Amino acid sequence: MGNNLTVESIDFEQVENETGVATRSGIELLWDVANDEAKSRRTGVRTATERWEKKGVILSPSVNQNDLDTQFATVLRFDGAASVDLTGLQARPDFTIVILFVIGAGTITLKNASGSSIERNRIITSAAGDVAITTNISVMLLYTNTLWREIKWM
Repeated sequence: MGNNLTVESIDFEQVENETGVATRSGIELLWDVANDEAKSRRTGVRTATERWEKKGVILSPSVNQNDLDTQFATVLRFDGAASVDLTGLQARPDFTIVILFVIGAGTITLKNASGSSIERNRIITSAAGDVAITTNISVMLLYTNTLWREIKWM
């Protein structure tokens, strides 16, 4: 332990001298547990903050992508020259929106309800068929009801 402690340390030698080794051991254990819990809480808050923070990721895939790890980004920019199929994105909390934007020469094809991705990562397109995203085109997806769904503006 010893790093990033939150709970101030007491004089364990004094506790042992006044109450004995068993009491010192018990208090040291409680102190260790309290600091571990505080460390876990800080880690959880940091992880949650990173996941909800708006960020973009630049991708240049050269092979088809099943269950793509979005790294919790809100914008996925594809800048590669290869044309690839995208069958699914990593599942996210309900009502998460991700924008896919293609600036490279390659076409990104969203595969509708593809069995190549696990069910909770699949994409459902508004056309109920595959959707090709070409250079300078973007698509918005909403994760809801355990699927990614294309948002189409009328």
